[in-house]
Amino acid sequence: MPVCWHVVLRLTGATPAFSHDLPSGLFPISLQDIGSGVFTLAGASVALGLGAGATDPGARVIRPAWWAAVAALLIDIYLY
Repeated sequence: MPVCWHVVLRLTGATPAFSHDLPSGLFPISLQDIGSGVFTLAGASVALGLGAGATDPGARVIRPAWWAAVAALLIDIYLY
């Protein structure tokens, strides 16, 4: 899902507007990073809700989707 988000930013030409980090030394986050986390949360929720977690309650489906979104956010902040 982060790849999809970055493709959307590049196709629309919005990458420069979304890639400015907030002035923080420990946690330099940008709107581009937040978008990666949000896209991952949405994609993982849909994939788990329609796939492996189709018969599970919503709380059991959203928990791994939330962790995937946090991982995508941190990877985008510190490794991308």
